[in-house]
Amino acid sequence: MSKIKIKLLGTLKWAAGKEQQEIEAPESINVGELLESLAVNSSRMKSILGKNIIANSRPNMIILINEVEIGLLEGLNTDLLDGDTLTLIPTAHGG
Repeated sequence: MSKIKIKLLGTLKWAAGKEQQEIEAPESINVGELLESLAVNSSRMKSILGKNIIANSRPNMIILINEVEIGLLEGLNTDLLDGDTLTLIPTAHGG
């Protein structure tokens, strides 16, 4: 099992009811799979993450792994390792 820390900002913080959480994940999990599991476990998270986040290689949020944007890595297919920090920053906001 891997321990992954998740930091949630903006509306994702509201949807989850907390700013950060730590989850235990299987040894092999990528960013897309983790986002899918977050959406399955919370209707609020599902409404924000959207149904198609796994199919969409450019989700409407900035996603960082250990402060590195996933676009510089393997996108949603980037594997998460024990001790990684995943930061989710929604780009949609009110004005």
